[in-house]
Amino acid sequence: MRGDKKKSNKLVGQELHHYLVESCVALGDVSCPKLNEVGVITSLSTIKNYLVSGYEGLKKSNCAALAVSIDYGDWLNVAREFKNREVAQPLKTM
Repeated sequence: MRGDKKKSNKLVGQELHHYLVESCVALGDVSCPKLNEVGVITSLSTIKNYLVSGYEGLKKSNCAALAVSIDYGDWLNVAREFKNREVAQPLKTM
């Protein structure tokens, strides 16, 4: 029944950030097979294997991009803190 499902908490802000950081792991090289590297395709089941492999590579690639974005966001946050300090306490020149 619909009422029996447990609702998941929506993550926002720092909670979401920490969840994403913990969920993204180092993935190494990821790729999607190229058609010209496969050779002759003889059946639909062969294509399915390549589709699954490509999809897995795409998921890993997206996770890696997310991890880089999180790291970049950390740098942006630090830069904003420095900028806010400079605005609050401007340098005095003679």
